[in-house]
Amino acid sequence: MALNASSVKSLSVSLNEKLKGEYLQGFNEFDQDSFFWSLSNKEKLVFSLAHGFPRVYIGGKDLTQSSLNTAFSSSIRKLLSHAKILEVRSFDNERIMTFALERTNEVYKKENVTLVFEMIPAKPRLLLLDEDKKIIISTNYSPLESKRPLLRGLTYALPEKGNYVPKEEVFDYDLYLAKCLEEENKIKESRKKNRFAPYIKTLKTKAKTAQRKIKAIEEDIKEANEHINDSIYGDYIYTEFSSFHKGDESFVYEGKTIKLDPRKSPQENAASFYKRAKKAKATLEQSKLHLEKAKQEEENALTLLEMIDTLDGAALEEIGPSLGILPSPKHKEIEGTGLLPFQVKEGDTRILFGKNSKQNDFLSFLYVNDKDALWFHVAKGPGSHAILLKDKPSKEDISLACEIALLASSLDGGEIMYTERRNIKRGSYVGQAIVKTYQSAYFSKISEKAKALYETAEKVSLSNKK
Repeated sequence: MALNASSVKSLSVSLNEKLKGEYLQGFNEFDQDSFFWSLSNKEKLVFSLAHGFPRVYIGGKDLTQSSLNTAFSSSIRKLLSHAKILEVRSFDNERIMTFALERTNEVYKKENVTLVFEMIPAKPRLLLLDEDKKIIISTNYSPLESKRPLLRGLTYALPEKGNYVPKEEVFDYDLYLAKCLEEENKIKESRKKNRFAPYIKTLKTKAKTAQRKIKAIEEDIKEANEHINDSIYGDYIYTEFSSFHKGDESFVYEGKTIKLDPRKSPQENAASFYKRAKKAKATLEQSKLHLEKAKQEEENALTLLEMIDTLDGAALEEIGPSLGILPSPKHKEIEGTGLLPFQVKEGDTRILFGKNSKQNDFLSFLYVNDKDALWFHVAKGPGSHAILLKDKPSKEDISLACEIALLASSLDGGEIMYTERRNIKRGSYVGQAIVKTYQSAYFSKISEKAKALYETAEKVSLSNKK
């Protein structure tokens, strides 16, 4: 859906109406071809240099706030910090859009600069020009020997015109925006997969290895169960000793044919049965431990794969260090969003809670596995998810957890519903929980004890995962 010059012109008119007078705030290099600025009106101005469909639009509400740390992002962030958008326009008969900006330079003086977006499908480019139209920085350059050299300090020149005459088209901004947002979702998923591809592969390998271990251990257990009572055959040999001779190949015990080693004497065959029974007993004891460990390894790998599938790149960056998982240096982020929830402790009582939708979702559906744990939420309205981790909690423990849930929801009183975690399931969007059945409690005010405990809140770590 590459735009022709006519559509670029129409788009520039629409963007000028929406952006004139706004300020560029935080800059984010989302991936090597996608960038966005947060605007003073809380929206985002997104640029994509995707070959075939370069685009600029206002959107990106769901884009992560983390940025790749590259030379370009570091420079442009400093150069256009809090720059004001004066005008958006396009060159006649060109697929080039310009953003006239007013910025404050290093000596705190106002100066005008121009952000140029070449929306040419074969080679899109984003450049910043000074007042004399000299290039300050560009996403990509052309050497001096090229027909159109583009290097720092050189005067910007428009691409050489061909014989192409753009035809007028009716530009539908809503249709264009819908297509941009559709592509945005693809970029988000692609970026996450690219950044975490090595770890996804490792985790899948760990899960498969654990599954093979489980299968092998279960086969060992099955075989051990077949021989756990072999000692009775040894006892039978000694009970009917005169009936057994070296060279016997089998005997019948309670209607079942039991094989013997004809090379062994009756005593040796009896000893073999005792040895197999002893080995089977030891195998069952050891296999139980190994099976639990292998199942835990499988669960851990599958849980992490579910996290990677469910969460965005910034959220994964938040928990990566705790898991020993870090993106490769070329994909390093310079900031992330909070994912790990918070907790307070009093003795052997732990109360965990989230402070945003992602923390709530992570806490309720990924971090805590105990289905018997009590889950808390404001009865009517949005608020924090909280979970009480304690075997057989008292009424005082439950009341304290209710108060913590209110405080985490920025409330000084109200009704809290609570239920076992088994009675909730994930809703249709991040942080939504559907509750099957619950009890409730009302608090007209928060106790000083709860307030003091809430002040001690700290982030959880995955090593304390329940």
